[in-house]
Parts: sequence; C-alpha cells; structure tokens
Amino acid sequence: MMELKEKAMEGVAASPGFAIGSALILQLEHEIVRQKKILPSEIRAELERFEKAILQTKEDLLKAKASLSSLGLTVEESLFDMQILALEDEMILQAVKEKLERDLVCVEAAYQDIIRSFIAGLNKIGDDEYLRERAIEIRDLAKRVLKKLQGEEGYTPILDSPRILIADLLMLSDLVSLDLRHVAGIVTEDRSRTSHAVILARSQGIPAIVGVPDLLQSITNGQTILVDGSKGILIVNPSAEKIEMMKKQALSCFFYEKKDHEILSQKVQSQDGQKVYVSANIEFPEDIPVMLKSGADGIGLYRTEFLFLKSNRPPTEEEQYQLYRNAAVNAKPNPVIIRTLDLGADKVVAYLPWRWMEENPVLGARGIRISLKEKEMFKTQLRAILRAAVEGNVSVMFPMITDLSEVLATKEIIEQAKEELSTQGIPFGEPQCGIMIETPSSCLIAEHFAQIVDFFSIGSNDLIQYTLAVDRMNNNVEYLYQPFHPSVLLLIRMAADAAIKKNIPISICGEMSSDIYLLPFFLALGIDRLSMGSVFIQRTKRAVQFLDVSKIRGSLEPLWRAKTAQEVFEILKEITRSFLPPIFFKS
Repeated sequence: MMELKEKAMEGVAASPGFAIGSALILQLEHEIVRQKKILPSEIRAELERFEKAILQTKEDLLKAKASLSSLGLTVEESLFDMQILALEDEMILQAVKEKLERDLVCVEAAYQDIIRSFIAGLNKIGDDEYLRERAIEIRDLAKRVLKKLQGEEGYTPILDSPRILIADLLMLSDLVSLDLRHVAGIVTEDRSRTSHAVILARSQGIPAIVGVPDLLQSITNGQTILVDGSKGILIVNPSAEKIEMMKKQALSCFFYEKKDHEILSQKVQSQDGQKVYVSANIEFPEDIPVMLKSGADGIGLYRTEFLFLKSNRPPTEEEQYQLYRNAAVNAKPNPVIIRTLDLGADKVVAYLPWRWMEENPVLGARGIRISLKEKEMFKTQLRAILRAAVEGNVSVMFPMITDLSEVLATKEIIEQAKEELSTQGIPFGEPQCGIMIETPSSCLIAEHFAQIVDFFSIGSNDLIQYTLAVDRMNNNVEYLYQPFHPSVLLLIRMAADAAIKKNIPISICGEMSSDIYLLPFFLALGIDRLSMGSVFIQRTKRAVQFLDVSKIRGSLEPLWRAKTAQEVFEILKEITRSFLPPIFFKS
C-alpha cells in the first residue's frame, strides 16, 4: 500500500475555524455549445426558448432564496437578489437578441459568445477584485441559463459526511446546490476573499482558504484534508499526531471565541486601559449583517465606488441615500465613515470616458481629483450622505488628498449642497469631515491638514504603493511592496504625531490594519481605531486585551534605527510575541 505523505500548503485566510474531512474536487464546468445555424423564420422560437430559460433560472434563484430565507439567513438572500439583477441585465439580453438576428445562430451559441465577450471586457479592465467577482457572477449565471437551454440539470454530489470542497473557482450556485451541513471546509485556487461563495461560507461558519497555488494538481478526491481557516493553512494527508495537535488548537480557539461572544457588544481595551475601536470595511449592503455579527464597532470604511461600478450610469441621489441610510441605521449608535467616490487606476466606468485616455492612471485622475472634476456627480453623492447623516452617526471621508486646496474646494461643495437641501426643505445632518492619508505628501504636511479636518484615516495600501513607487498589481515588482518598510512606518508616525498634536482621531483602514505584528505598533503610536475585513475583527479584539500599550511604547526605540523591512519585521515580531499567546501565530 502506497504511503500517504503529509503535505502542508498555504493560502489566504478567508473564513476562520478548523475543519477536517475528505476532499471533494469540484471541477469548473466549461460550457461547450455547438454553433448551429438557424433560419430567419426560427428567430422567434429561439427567443422564446431564451426567455423561458431566463424565467426558469430566475425561478430557481427565487426558490434558493426562499429556502435560505426559511432558515433566517438574510445575508444570503441579498446575494440572490444581486444575481437576479445580473440575470435580467438589459444590456446582455439586448446583445443576445441582436446577435441572434444578425448571425442566425442558435440562441445557446449567441448567449455564450455574448457572455464570453462581456467577461473578457471585465477582465481587460484590470486586476480588480470587484470586477473579477462580477465576472464570476456572470459566468455562474450563464452556466445556469445554458443548462436550461440544453435541458440539463447537471450532476450534484450527494454529501453524507464532512467534505472539504476543493475548487479552482467556487461559484455560489455550486455551494448552494450542496447540503451545507456536510460542507466542513472550502479551499480554492482563486484568491477572492469576498466572492459570494466565500461570503456565504463566512456567514455559515464554514472555514475557508483562498489563493492556494497549484491546488488541483496537489489533491485528489477522497484525500483527508485538514483546514485551518484562521491561518490560511491546509494539511493534506495529516498524520494522527498533526490531527491531534490541531484539535487541541481548535479547542483553545473555541475557548477564546466563547469568551469573545461575551464581549462582542462591548468596546475592548488593552491591559493598561487604552480603549481601542475595531470597525469593519464594507462595500455592499450585504456586508452589513456580516459586520454586525462580527462584533465590529461600526463601519470604519464604506467604499462607495462599487455603487458606481455596478451600472452604466452614476447612482441617483435617492439610490445612494437609501444605501447610506441603511448603513447608518444598522450601525447606530456606532459610527459609519463613508468614503466618497474613489474611482481611478483600474476602476473605470463607461460614463467617464475621458479617464480612458490617461497613459498613467495610477498617477492620474483618482479619488478626489475625479470628484472635483465631475462636480455635479460629487455634489449628488454629498447630498445623499448629508441626508443619511440625519439617521445615524455618519462621517464623510475624502480619498487621494495631496493638497490643502482639495479639502477647501470640497468643503465649498458641501456648503453648496447644504444650502440646496435647506432651500428645498430636506433635512440633513452635520457629518464630520476627514481625509485619507495615503500619499507621502499627506503625511509630510499632516500638521496643516489637521488644522482643517476632523479626522485622519490611513489608507495603507496606497501609502505603501506611492511611498515605494511600486504598483501593487504588477507581478514584476510585487516583491518591493513591503508594509514593514522603514519609510512607510516613519510616514505613519508622522501622520499620527500630527493628529495627536491637534487632538483629532486617526485610524487605519488598509490591509495593514489586520496584521497582528503591526497591532502593538499602531496602538503605541496612538492609532487606536482600526478598520478591517469583518473576518479579522474577533481575532484583533482578542489580541488587544493581551497588550500593555505603555510597555510597548518603551520598546519601540530600536524600530526607528532599523534600516530594512526585514529588520523592522523582526523587531515587531519579538514585541508582539512577548505579549500574545502562541495561538495567535502560525506554527
């Protein structure tokens, strides 16, 4: 009998928890449609078949939504609402009709070609997580519709024991077609942590890991898989000793998680009494219930650009108001910080064609630069935010600020919006106004900005990118993207010092905010507001309770003499490990 060799693999933690089960590989179905010519007289019948397939697919989605609704899972319901909207996308339906009439091919072939062109267009725009997820969503729907057109229902595995789903890309339809009671864990090659399937996994407490390279080449059906969704580690063919060790770790985590449930509705503080606010980053309305379950102290970053990317026109004031109001009401009394439109670089929209002409969009019209160029669109968004501020603790934040004139110009537009609302008799609130600190210039003149805004929020992803002159989407220079680089930490300290001197709050909301090795550093600088993905909130709150900020401050001095990112990391690792128990770190 061949010996089963234990193998460890690593990806990105997407949904916390431990799981063990046998592998079930879900191969992505590549639809193959034979192109069949039709006669002009057959067009009507083909269109009727298409309309019927769309209707049947919609009925399936509604049934799945109702099924989850009966279990009280409202998050998943909204995922299906978005799929139904995409299914009935007028642009796609019209394109299929035109192709059918022009090329005289069967409707399956016409539909598949249009979907492929649509997905290719999304993928060409850039390596953007939102657009990649929309492409997945469209592909998922197309699979459903093509099955209806071909009279197939497809094969659905019957699960009767704990299984670990292994997939290149896991679609929502794949997941909901299975008996979730037996889905113990999920591992994918695709690296999206915010796909609808992963959102569903998190809401169901199913451990998940994404972004595992060469996954499908390394695992076969039926192999025993151990998943640590908190650390992003999976073990193939784990030994009995490894399983026992992981079970003990799981029990330890269970202890901490039970303790967390007791403090979820409370603010946390460090050992020496420093209060720390841990809030959530969100993009979509369906993120709000997840945020509430996570124990977040509000919404520290509401990325509104995704509302603008979802359609071929800007959202209306009323559409935006309803979404912002919903966030404010649900988060109340905790704060909601709404970041205004941050289009730019790889986020482009059809209704701003002038942006397509830029040769270097990363250094071109981004964030506030677009808003100040498209003033009416900007004012519409500000009016919606001002109105939503009546309903809760709402603040507004402006991205890509590099110059004081941008803040002053923005404040003028806010005043104009208030005047209009007042004249029209529409109630509005008085949100605090802050800026994103995400360029070296904003750090260097942070003292000046602190005189004219109410708060700072550090956008660490762009701050690293612009400080180190590294495009984080460019694989050729990705190795230079270093969160622990001394220059990045010095700029963060500069911004924190300016905020504290003026006595205004400062938070951090990029990927660095959830890095456990940087947590002591941020708290020691006085950055006591952290905003991150909901999945990291419990762990961060737990960690805060072990830290003694006054002692950490006394141990930071060697950090400022460090010359490299590696030296910085080693110092912070030593500090962090001296306060936190081993369970917080990878083995």
